[in-house]
Amino acid sequence: MRPRRARRYEEILRAARARPRPADGPGWAYTDAERSEVQEMTDTGHQPDLHDGSPLPLLALAQFYARDVPDLAAFAPPGTDLLQVLWCAFDGHEDGSFSHFGPSTRLLWRRAAEVTDPLPAQPEPPLVERVRYLPEPCVLHPERIVEYPFADYLPKALVERIDAWEDAFEERLGRTAPAYQYDLSVAPGWKIGGWDSWHRTDLIRVHCEACGSEMRVLLTIDSTESQESWGPFPSPGCPTGISAGRDEYRAFVCPADPAHPHRMSAQ
Repeated sequence: MRPRRARRYEEILRAARARPRPADGPGWAYTDAERSEVQEMTDTGHQPDLHDGSPLPLLALAQFYARDVPDLAAFAPPGTDLLQVLWCAFDGHEDGSFSHFGPSTRLLWRRAAEVTDPLPAQPEPPLVERVRYLPEPCVLHPERIVEYPFADYLPKALVERIDAWEDAFEERLGRTAPAYQYDLSVAPGWKIGGWDSWHRTDLIRVHCEACGSEMRVLLTIDSTESQESWGPFPSPGCPTGISAGRDEYRAFVCPADPAHPHRMSAQ
């Protein structure tokens, strides 16, 4: 799909959702012109836009400054303070990944002082495979929080104590009782550092293909920010427009040498 058409579809959808729902039936409040335009997009959705086969530019996904995100410094190669994340808006590139359900990514470390001539607008490929691989421009407002390990990282005896604590809370509060795994340990949303969640699979220890060191999660790309115990309420949903992996798409890096290739994992 062409980015222009993808953005137009999202624009129509936002406008329809902002209006009161029609009283005569379910669905969003499209105008006749919008409904006709969406129907045309739907009818042609199975016919992909053609491409001439020339190389496609990577999409700029995000950039993080160490001055805004202090924990970034623990990952940055010496002399760098800016992380730029790019990806290809198509599946099918493995780039050392496992449980791979998302685009191929590039992590670029730079010195912010040397970025003196930024582009007024990022280059975009003429086509993207999925609408949810096309970022919505937005500004980050970082918040530093404390997380605790995903339960599978904890000793068995401690997990048993947590289970007993949760059972006691549930007896008192019922279904509204907090749960360690989802309310207290690993926060949802986009993150630098912190702990990685393995809520869709068993725990997988990620190892560097260059040296064998156990890797640590640098970046979590989340498909939503809707978990009420952590996020704002009402939830902004998915302000970035991104959905990759199943729920989360994570970049793991080598603690022994930041120059070693990163690996991606989906949950």
